[in-house]
Amino acid sequence: MNLRVNLIDELECRDCSVITARFIVSLLGSLVVAVILIVLGVTFATSQRNAAALKEETWKWGRIEADFKRAQALATRRQAIERVASDLDGWRNARHSWRDELTAIASSIPENMQLTELRMTSEISVLPVAASKAAPAAAPKATPAKPPELSASLRLIGKTSSPTAEADVARLRDVFSEHPFSNTISSAVIPPGAFRLDPLPNGDSSGRLFEILCTYRVKILR
Repeated sequence: MNLRVNLIDELECRDCSVITARFIVSLLGSLVVAVILIVLGVTFATSQRNAAALKEETWKWGRIEADFKRAQALATRRQAIERVASDLDGWRNARHSWRDELTAIASSIPENMQLTELRMTSEISVLPVAASKAAPAAAPKATPAKPPELSASLRLIGKTSSPTAEADVARLRDVFSEHPFSNTISSAVIPPGAFRLDPLPNGDSSGRLFEILCTYRVKILR
């Protein structure tokens, strides 16, 4: 009878496999450490590169900061000058050519008619900003401000002793619907009661007083 006695303890038994569990654990641990070291190295290199770039940009900014501030100041002054120039252009475009119109009026007055007063008035009105109709819950939208408007009027007051005074005054009123007034004046009327008898005691019985009111077209000051 053949007997086989195993004298090796179980703890002393060795695995014949080349890759063991201990080797796998050691390999994974090494890989994790290597990945951590690589990530830390890349992060450090990136931070150093960013710090160097920031230092270089800071140095460049220090050289041009004074020029930049001067350029900002010049840009602000330029905007202010452009606003003033724009306002002046608006006034120039909106102003009335009183000289040409006065010359035309002087040549239109008949010999039997005398102007005693000539009133030229102009007024600038700033229109209020329209309120937004958006719902209360919605964010309010900024409404652009409307440009100012220039309105003007011309009032002629005079007297005449012509037998055809009423017709003469009507013809003078009609002059303001012709050139050069037709481009600027929107209406010319004789106000109610403006054509009346001269109340002066030494006035002629045929003397009449009259007024003609001319309204100019509204101009936008842009």
